[in-house]
Amino acid sequence: MKMFNTVTKKYLGLSAIIFIVAAICVYLVLKCWFPTHYFSSYGLIPVIFYVLGICSIMIFDKISRTEKKNFLAAYMGSKVLRVFASAVILIGVMMGNGLHKVDFLCVYALFYLIALIFETVFFFWYEKREKELKSKIEKA
Repeated sequence: MKMFNTVTKKYLGLSAIIFIVAAICVYLVLKCWFPTHYFSSYGLIPVIFYVLGICSIMIFDKISRTEKKNFLAAYMGSKVLRVFASAVILIGVMMGNGLHKVDFLCVYALFYLIALIFETVFFFWYEKREKELKSKIEKA
C-alpha cells in the first residue's frame, strides 16, 4: 500500500514551499521595517500552519481512499479543525503575559489568510483537473 497519493505529495511540497517563502518574507519585513514588532515565537506560526495543513491533507487522503463522495464534508471538517485550533492558540496567547500579543495576532491572521488562499487555489485546481479527466474518460 502506498504511503501517500500524488495529490498529497503535491500538497505537502507546495505548502512547504509557500510557508517557507512566506515565513522568510514576513521575517524580513518585521526585522527591517518593524523591528519593534518582532517577537521571539514568530517561528512557531508557519510551523503551526504547516502542521494544520498536514492534518487537513491526511483527512483528504483518508477520505479519498475510502469514500469518494465526502470531499466537501472533509473540506469543511478541515476548516472547522483549523478554526478551532486557531481559536485555542489565540486564546492561549491572549491569556499569556507576553508583550507582543497584537503583533502575534496580526502575523497569525496574515498566515491564516495565506493558508486559506493556498488551499482554495490548490483544491480548485484539483477539482478542475478531476473534472477534465472525468470528461476525457467519458468521451473515450
